Amino acid sequence: MKIELFLVRHGETTANRDNILQGHSDFPLTDRGQEEASKVGDVFSNYNWSKAYTSDLNRAIKTSIIVFSKSSQDLPLNTDSLLREINFGVLEGLPRNTKLEEAKKIISKRDGIPIEDIDDISESRDDVVIRQRNFIDNIYKELESESLQSNNPNEVHKVLVISHGGYIKLFIKSLCNFPRVNTICNGSITRVIVDKNQATGEYQYIINENEINCYEHLVGDKQSYTNIYNWSNI
Repeated sequence: MKIELFLVRHGETTANRDNILQGHSDFPLTDRGQEEASKVGDVFSNYNWSKAYTSDLNRAIKTSIIVFSKSSQDLPLNTDSLLREINFGVLEGLPRNTKLEEAKKIISKRDGIPIEDIDDISESRDDVVIRQRNFIDNIYKELESESLQSNNPNEVHKVLVISHGGYIKLFIKSLCNFPRVNTICNGSITRVIVDKNQATGEYQYIINENEINCYEHLVGDKQSYTNIYNWSNI
């Protein structure tokens, strides 16, 4: 059994537009962000998904609702906190170039808290990778069970995931072992094949460079991106 995983970054938010770091903090989609989500929906309008998941942050949920408004499939949308963006701690809600000590001073002045009492609860890279591995393990086991029940152990499951830029970038770099990724655009699509070595129990991630951060659907017409998105071969 394999999983054909499509990782989609949520549409643009007011924080993205204003160069604010979000993390677990939430900001609404802009009009542009809603349009980006709609264009993702156009790409996948005729796809038959095995499962669909979204981060439990509102910007991802809103993106997911718009995407599935274009779908002919009536499929439950599963929210999962394992898909949340990286927690950036005290830096969240501040301009992206803000340094940690500067952020503590801003919060101290704003909230009337002594600097020494401000704890930074940001996540480490390893913390997020553990979340990602747990998510893959959970969905693989669930889909594997379904494939065995249907007597189709070689089934390929299409799974849609709506998540976040930092999260998707780290997924590609760490789990897929592909370090050459710099940008994950709002509304972009990344395709990953997930397989499992039955002898070792280890997951294998197959990714092609030209299937990372695909954004042609955001800038071109359907004919142009249909010719580029050749996702039929696994």
